[in-house]
Amino acid sequence: MLCTFRGEFGQKIDAKGRVSIPAQIRKVLDAGDPDRESGEDPNLIIVFGDTTRSCLLGYSQQAMAEVEAKIHAMKASPRKKALVKAFLTLSWEARVDTTGRIVLPKHLRTRLGLGETGELTFAGGGEKFEIWNSVDYEAEAAAFDLTEVEGYEEGMDLSELLDMED
Repeated sequence: MLCTFRGEFGQKIDAKGRVSIPAQIRKVLDAGDPDRESGEDPNLIIVFGDTTRSCLLGYSQQAMAEVEAKIHAMKASPRKKALVKAFLTLSWEARVDTTGRIVLPKHLRTRLGLGETGELTFAGGGEKFEIWNSVDYEAEAAAFDLTEVEGYEEGMDLSELLDMED
């Protein structure tokens, strides 16, 4: 059973690319990495190959294993090739250090449009989390339009969408 990434957290990143992973995210990463040695810090996978997104995607080991299983089960096709490239080739595995940080490589900081330093937003998204340049995250959040959500009606309780069929 997968644990869920929830919440949004602002974190500063320094000139060396060091950023603290929020404690709530680390707890899910810890639970989602059951095969590591006792006492070892958890691993995570950061996917940066989906260029339709302005953010990076973070997965626990367990959540990425489920994504990989879906990809491996596909027949050879252009869709499978695209998913292999986006989720396996263009991904980076890291270990959270004992202080709760990772060093985000320069190419990933560049992908997010960060200079030497900046602020990131970690946004929970269920089985994965997103890592955003905070400026872009705020712009994306401001542009979100509920009227584009199928079944949404002005003033409705959003929990009503849970009971609608896809």
